[in-house]
Amino acid sequence: MREQGFKGRTLTVWVRENQLLSISRQCKFTKYTNISSEIAAKAMWLFKRIYSWYSPIRS
Repeated sequence: MREQGFKGRTLTVWVRENQLLSISRQCKFTKYTNISSEIAAKAMWLFKRIYSWYSPIRS
C-alpha cells in the first residue's frame, strides 16, 4: 500500500473459530492512513473486542 501511495480508512477483522463460526467487524480511522503501527494497533483492539477466547482460532 505504502509503496503505491495508497491509504485506507476502513479496517476489517475477520476471525473463524475451530467450530467454523465466523465473526467479522469493521471500524474506521478518523483520517486516511498507511502507517503499519496504527493499523496493527487498531486491528488488535478490534480483535480483542470481538473474540471471546473460549475456543481456538482456525483462521
